[in-house]
Amino acid sequence: MTDSVGGRASALFEGEGPIRVVAWPDPVADASGFAANSAMVEWCWLPVVGPSGTWAYRRLVSALAANKGAYDQDLAELAHWLGLGAGVSPNAPVSRTLLRLVRFGLAAVSGPRTLVVRRTAPPLRSSQLDRLNPRLQRVHATLLAQLRAGEATPGG
Repeated sequence: MTDSVGGRASALFEGEGPIRVVAWPDPVADASGFAANSAMVEWCWLPVVGPSGTWAYRRLVSALAANKGAYDQDLAELAHWLGLGAGVSPNAPVSRTLLRLVRFGLAAVSGPRTLVVRRTAPPLRSSQLDRLNPRLQRVHATLLAQLRAGEATPGG
């Protein structure tokens, strides 16, 4: 499996020690996306990446803000914070959670033990939107319309 930044997803788990978490600058998503703690992430991204993926994304983005865009994250500590046990193998729940963020484009692996994370969540792609139930599709459309009409702040 490869990610959109160019690294192999499995590279996140090569070696020992913490992973490096780095902000993924994306001018398009940063200008037209939604904050990690927004209704868009809660209502529309949660069914795509799951509850642990949503909480992991929120935790990673808030830590990026607190650490000026990059920091080291112990996987066992992240797993504990998310209630996912202490395992950190490539098949552990925390590892599968991070790989879901990669698979659906909220994060990417840029090299060994390095995860880049979007600071803002873009609107869902049409293939993702098609998997939501009709009510959540309407919620997505409403939130996107509010953002485009200036009734909401990008990334906020």
